[in-house]
Amino acid sequence: MSLIICPECGHENQEDARYCDMCGIELPLPSTAESFSPPEETPESEDLFDEEEFAPSSIIDEELSLEQDPELEPEPEPEIFETPVSETEEMTPPEQEEEMEISEQQDYQPTEETSETVSPVSSATVLDWDEPDLSAEPSTSLEVIHAALIHQETGTRFEFPSGEKLLYFGKTNEEMPVQIDLSSLPDADIISRVHGVIHVEEDTFYLEDAGSLNGTALNGEPVKPGARFRKQLNSGDIITLGRNRKINLTFDIQE
Repeated sequence: MSLIICPECGHENQEDARYCDMCGIELPLPSTAESFSPPEETPESEDLFDEEEFAPSSIIDEELSLEQDPELEPEPEPEIFETPVSETEEMTPPEQEEEMEISEQQDYQPTEETSETVSPVSSATVLDWDEPDLSAEPSTSLEVIHAALIHQETGTRFEFPSGEKLLYFGKTNEEMPVQIDLSSLPDADIISRVHGVIHVEEDTFYLEDAGSLNGTALNGEPVKPGARFRKQLNSGDIITLGRNRKINLTFDIQE
């Protein structure tokens, strides 16, 4: 025999009972009672119920705490004070401002006091200043070196032109001009048209043979043609031109 469970209090009643013996509520029909089963509460439903029940209250509590706590109130926004504009500035158009500036410039006249303050010329003149004593300064003039070739037989002196870095010596010709012309010497036929070159580097001189036919020697030692075989000249050195017949020239420096 099946029992009828009261949906109100859960009391078990007889199958033919119409009212609950415990609470007195009218019982459902047996078919309905058999299919009825009290709802079971699960932890998940309890959690969901708790979230739905307490979530709004927590938000309300936070809002109330913000209203009640004066320290958590938001800071007031700073007030911005605008500078009042005078009526004349608002009413003056740009064209009138330009006319006023032009009229002020035309009416302006410098006074005597202003002209005195603006004047860049002082009462003292250049003539009142002490002139520097130039005699006490050391002399900066460069020493000029005079160099020359002296022919030993005739004593003819061939001066070096100043300001030249390369001095070609030989005999005057149309193809290649020379700075030191030796064509007036005896036996000048043994001298090539461009016999040699003298390099000038500040106060130092070097002798180079320019590929002459009869050769060049310095103090008895042959000088090979080419700039890389050039030899340094010192005052009193003897330059010899030729092999069989020779022309001897003395290198001389005078400071």
